[in-house]
Amino acid sequence: MKILYIILTLFLFSLIGTAVGELLLQILPVTGKIHEIVSANLTPVWSVEKLDILILYITFKVGFNFNIMTFVGLISGCFFSLRKV
Repeated sequence: MKILYIILTLFLFSLIGTAVGELLLQILPVTGKIHEIVSANLTPVWSVEKLDILILYITFKVGFNFNIMTFVGLISGCFFSLRKV
């Protein structure tokens, strides 16, 4: 049960961090250096372009968007979950 709590906490803090990062991108001026740092992101994508079986084919794609605030949320979630456990 503790593992589920830790995973859920890390996921929620990462999600909150990503949302804060996206809000900061809307508020900050585009020409600023902080906007350049916050807007840098990493987008890993795992995809199966076409899985073709004789009677059907499936296209599947999963992607994530990580920015600097996602990692800040992830680290703060680590501190929060480890403090509670």
